[in-house]
Amino acid sequence: MQNRKYKNTGNTKVIVIVSVLIILALSWFTFSKPKTQDDELMQYDDAKLSATDKKILETLSSVGEIDIDPQVLNDPAFNSLQDRSRQITEEPIGRANPFAPIDPNAIYEAQQNELTDTQNTETEGAGVNLQPRVEN
Repeated sequence: MQNRKYKNTGNTKVIVIVSVLIILALSWFTFSKPKTQDDELMQYDDAKLSATDKKILETLSSVGEIDIDPQVLNDPAFNSLQDRSRQITEEPIGRANPFAPIDPNAIYEAQQNELTDTQNTETEGAGVNLQPRVEN
């Protein structure tokens, strides 16, 4: 009995050679194209632009032409400017997973805590007790 594994070696060689040639041809055509995508992004058609778009493009192109004199930094008027920036306050972080289902008990507790905090800040220093009375 002959071993069929090696019987079609001629056909296998042809298939491998043709496959390699096809891969090389596809690679050549894919990587040999000129890279014009960046150039196309930088070009625009004046006919398709509105008046506002043209004005924006003119303004942006003139920004690159600005020359800043470093002597301005030594000017007394510049040095007399005051920093009026504000400190950024720390904000509480929300839920770890905002898409997780909300527990109804957690909502009720959060509302109660918020209500208590609001009442405490409103009555602070006023000498008024807004806690509900419990009747016997």
